[in-house]
Amino acid sequence: MGIRSPGLKPIPTHLLHALQGLVPRGGQRLFSLFSEGVADWANIFAAAESIGGLEYYLVEQEGSRLSELDTARKCLELFRVKHPA
Repeated sequence: MGIRSPGLKPIPTHLLHALQGLVPRGGQRLFSLFSEGVADWANIFAAAESIGGLEYYLVEQEGSRLSELDTARKCLELFRVKHPA
């Protein structure tokens, strides 16, 4: 996500949601999926788009309880629920 200031280039912004649970499994750290934490995504999206000059979203996930492909699918599904087009 990038924040744009008048007359300046976009500023990359990296938001991490607060985790409700960090679950270790076999020495691997597993994180909550996008929007399963406690962040107020509706207000974050609204501020980023109306004030921050948002250009695009990039959803990043690592250490999920799911396989890599299932993690990507689930995060995209959850993003679309939280941020309908």
